[in-house]
Amino acid sequence: MVGGQQAAAGQWPFAAALIDASINDTLSGQICGAVVVSPRLVLTAAHCVTPDGSARPRRHPLDIVAGRLRLRGAAAARVHVVSVRIHPQFNPETLADDLALLELSRSLPAIAGAATLDDGTVGTSGAVAGAPGASATALGWGSTTASPEGEFPDALRQTEIGIEPDSACGAVYGDGYDTGSMLCAGLPKGGHDTCQGDSGGPLVVTGDTGQPIVVGLTSFGGTCGQPGAPGAYARASVAAGWLAAGGATSADRNMALPQRRTQLSAVRPIAKPARLRSRS
Repeated sequence: MVGGQQAAAGQWPFAAALIDASINDTLSGQICGAVVVSPRLVLTAAHCVTPDGSARPRRHPLDIVAGRLRLRGAAAARVHVVSVRIHPQFNPETLADDLALLELSRSLPAIAGAATLDDGTVGTSGAVAGAPGASATALGWGSTTASPEGEFPDALRQTEIGIEPDSACGAVYGDGYDTGSMLCAGLPKGGHDTCQGDSGGPLVVTGDTGQPIVVGLTSFGGTCGQPGAPGAYARASVAAGWLAAGGATSADRNMALPQRRTQLSAVRPIAKPARLRSRS
């Protein structure tokens, strides 16, 4: 999270971290962000849980930590992921429909509240939650610098950006930007942005009644914080529609995960699909 600040404890109860369950240290094992949608379901970016170029889930043990500001010392808060479902239209080359639904072995603690997802409808103000010009807050435990090795914080951070028109991302990413499943957000001058490790985390706006509404999940972008290179976010309205339809997908995009933990090296994976830089 470039150009942001530490979030307040308890402010964003739906913000979660996706952890490589084979790594004992929760901070070192953090892979991506996630969004709590029910006590036993979380959303994240599909590219966080699939090999490069594939739409089939990676068979590797994963945990979720939610309702916590800090990751270090959160071992007792880790909940196993038992299955992964990839959005049926996810395209691993373009990252269109970059969504995955994770089922948990048990309910998350009560402190981890479910998010309100943008459903694409017009509010009482006459505007759609994710309309261009709206102010937005991005959340995550991702790198605070664009350097290749990254600098990853223990505490959840947030940064303020704005929803930009689709044309702003289209001008940068060309055919790699899909207006139907992606939302464009950033600052033209740069300096505030999501970064590596933030993929799958929430992009939030304030609704008509003051409640936080998740309008997007971090997906990909250019060099973190670079001027003129807004980030692309998976539309939460697409996720809401998928959940409303039962979260179904094809058999090859649905996988049960192993529950064992085997200590591996604490290497944070960074996927780099062709022409795009994902933020896992």
